[in-house]
Parts: sequence; structure tokens; C-alpha cells
Amino acid sequence: MSENEVVIVNPANLQMVRKLQVCNRSDMDILTLRARTAQEKWKTTSLYDRLQLFNRLKRYIQRNYQEFISVIQSETGKTWPDAMVDVISAVAEIYNIEKNGVSRVLEFSKPVKTHPFLRNKRTTVPRRPKGVVGIISPWNLPLAIPAADIFPALFRGNAVIWKPSEFTPLSALKLKEAMIKIGFPDYLLQVAVGYGETGAALCEVADCIVFTGSCATGEKVKAICDGRRISYHLEMGGKAPAIVLADANIDRTVYGLLYGAFSNNGHYCKAFEVALIHRSIFNEVVNRLLRLVNNLVSGKDYGPIITKQQLDIVKNQVEQARALKAYIAGGWEISGKAGYWYQPTVILWATEDMDVVRKETFGPVLPIIPFDNEEEAIRLATKTHLGLNASIFTKNEKNFYELAERLSDNIGNIVGNDAMVNWFITEAPQCGRKRSVAPVCGLERHGYSGDERFDDPNTIVWHKHSFFHLPFFKDREPWLLPYNGLTNLTLKAFLRGF
Repeated sequence: MSENEVVIVNPANLQMVRKLQVCNRSDMDILTLRARTAQEKWKTTSLYDRLQLFNRLKRYIQRNYQEFISVIQSETGKTWPDAMVDVISAVAEIYNIEKNGVSRVLEFSKPVKTHPFLRNKRTTVPRRPKGVVGIISPWNLPLAIPAADIFPALFRGNAVIWKPSEFTPLSALKLKEAMIKIGFPDYLLQVAVGYGETGAALCEVADCIVFTGSCATGEKVKAICDGRRISYHLEMGGKAPAIVLADANIDRTVYGLLYGAFSNNGHYCKAFEVALIHRSIFNEVVNRLLRLVNNLVSGKDYGPIITKQQLDIVKNQVEQARALKAYIAGGWEISGKAGYWYQPTVILWATEDMDVVRKETFGPVLPIIPFDNEEEAIRLATKTHLGLNASIFTKNEKNFYELAERLSDNIGNIVGNDAMVNWFITEAPQCGRKRSVAPVCGLERHGYSGDERFDDPNTIVWHKHSFFHLPFFKDREPWLLPYNGLTNLTLKAFLRGF
């Protein structure tokens, strides 16, 4: 392998799929120049013309979904349903633009409602695009995650340079090809293939960066962006707990745990990475879950670990738990397959000192810990340095909201009796706490705040007419210099008017 090329390998069978040239720093300068030229024209394109293009893109993806799935599977080895989630997510992002995009932008062109004392001032808060937005996306959801950033960034009038993971650049090239085919301007979306150096180069030229990946790389991105004083939005992983209370619906809980922990082979940042189960139902939930896990079929229900590096992380965490006397149900590589295949694994009687409980795993592994009371469950659920998602399984709605409130200082998104479904509720922001997000520019994909990542506000005030319709006030406000007795009366009125 050369540092000047990226070799894409299917992790299901280790067969080479394609080689691509790396985008170096001089290439990045060319991409940036093209992006700025395209953006200058694009920002003058009407919202309705932009919307029409997104309508066409949505229909194109819906008609040609199998083309996207085939590309995703070729570089990730995912099952068909897991690859379909990527495609559906991209369509859902466009649906959100169709439903909310225009109204959210136009909302800012309306005059702001101010205090009656300032009714003679017309205040608006127009927003202007950032310019060139850099997207650095991960390998686990090569279409879904970047679509949640790219589409709103483009709709808000920006150009985008997209640096996909070096393991999954083909999905990026497929989306770019589709967008050009249905009529998006050339160079509005460009793909920069490469390794970490390419991502660093993008951070040096873009006007805003959105990064999804590890904490270590996120800190490097943050340092570059801080030095340049540009905005950035970082998502840096999760360690989502599932809290199962004593009154939980057992059937729903077991299937929720199965999907939340093992769909996409655990390669979701919102996947369950620890299950906390009330001791009174612990045995029943575990026994039923193990029966389901043992019947999962490789290639049909789950794919391979996408990278060798990730496989090693998973193996090391499981082997440490085994050495610390945890009971491991599964925990072995699958023999007879050429790729990075690993059994879905349940770890019973896991303890807090195990890496599989403390650190992000990002694989098909679910450690399970019993608890006796809610205080203990909250402590275990919030002990990690990450705080992206959590689920609570209970029949008591009131108790769910009370427990969610107690978790909310440490965890950004909390779901009742389901797993990760908040991702598809695009009207609501995807929030985070602790090191799951940047300390200043929290990620907040989706919702109003998710869209507002990609433009900057201006406050514009126009003096319409005098406050009082009297000749004395025609050319001055009552509080302007020189001060007099009327000034004092006006200020006292202001004081009492708020």
C-alpha cells in the first residue's frame, strides 16, 4: 500500500475492491478554489430551486437504492438491511429539508418581535452561509452520517468538501455521482479521498468543520479549528447504556437489547454498549436474550467488523474481561471465513474495572450488569467519559421522565422502550454531553440548531419612525444627548416597562 493511494478492501472476504489516489495538500487547494467559485453562484440560487434539486435527488435514491446498497456492501460487508439503513437515512434527511428547510430559513427574514418601547425599530436577523464546509465522516455509516451534515449545509447555501473514511470512500463518490447526474452544480460537493493528513489539510482551508470519529482525532481537529478561529462540530463516540427497570415489558426489552447492541454489528455510536438490568428480572432477560443471540446468523443478521484495527479493539476488550473472570457467551473470531468476522458476544457479571464497561467498544459486544436500585443504575450509566445516548425500559411513563431528567446532565439523548430511534426523528436535535461532543460547539445534528450550524446570523436594525408622533421627537429619541428632565422621565418609564 502506498501513501499516495487508498486501497479499498471488502472486510467480509478481504478482496480488493478498488484503488484511489490520495488528495494531497496541493489538490486540496484546488478543491477549495473550485468550491468557493461554486458557492458564490450557489448562494444566489433561490431556496425553491435548491429544493427542487433535493426533491430530484430523493426520488433518484428511492428508485436506485440497490446501486447505493451494493456500493456500501462492497466496502463495509454490511448485511442488506444494515446497508439499507444508510440509504433510508439519506432519504430521511432530504425529507426533513422538504418539510422544514424553506420555512426555517424564511423565519429569519421576518421582523423580530421586540419590546413596545422599541416598536419604531425594525429588527431582522438574516443568516449567511459559512462558505465552504468541511465534512470528515466515519466508516460505520458511510452515507447516513455525512448526509445529515452535507444536505443541510448545501441547502443553506454552502459548498462542501467531504473527506470520507479511507475505508469507505466509494459511498461518497456514489453520492457525488448521483448529485451531478440529477443537476447539482459541478464542484458544489467534492470528495477528498485520503488519510488523516487529508483531513488535517481540509481543516486548514474550510470555513467550518463537522467531524465524526474518535476522541483522539477529534481533539486534533479541535486544535486546528481553534487556531484558525473557525466553527467546528464534533461527535466523538458513545457508550450508550440500556437501563432495564423491574417493570419493563420483557418481550420488548429483549428485542430492543438485541437490536440496540448487535444491529450493524454494534457499529453505531448510539449502540448499547452496556445493559443495566434490575436484579429481579435479570435471569429472565438474560436467558431469553442469549437464546436470540445464539441464533443470529453471520452474513444474514450481521456482517464483519469493518476494520482490522476495530477487530483488535473488540478482541482485546473481551479477552481482558475473560481474564477478569467474567462469563463470556461468544467472544471468538469465526473460523472458516476470510474476513474480520466475530461472534455477537454477551458478557455476564461484567465489572466497572473492565475496559468493555469503561471504554467505547464499537463492536458486537454487550456487557450486562445487574442493579438493585435506580441510584446504582444512574451511577453506572453515567460513569463513562462519553454521553451520547441512553435507553430506559419501563412501563411507567412518569418514572421514565423522572429518570431521564436525572440522566440529562450526563447524556444528550434519552429514549424510552426503544433503541436509537431518535436518529430518525429529524425534527429534534441529536445532542451530546461530556467528550461525546465538543465543549463549545456541540454537535446537535437535526432540528433548528442542526441547520443553524451552517450559517451565521446578522442583526439588522432599521429606524422606521419617531417613537412619539410629536415634532420634538422627529429627529431624536428622548434618551439621546444632551440629557434633560425628559431624559430622566423616559428612562424611568423604560425601567418600569420591562
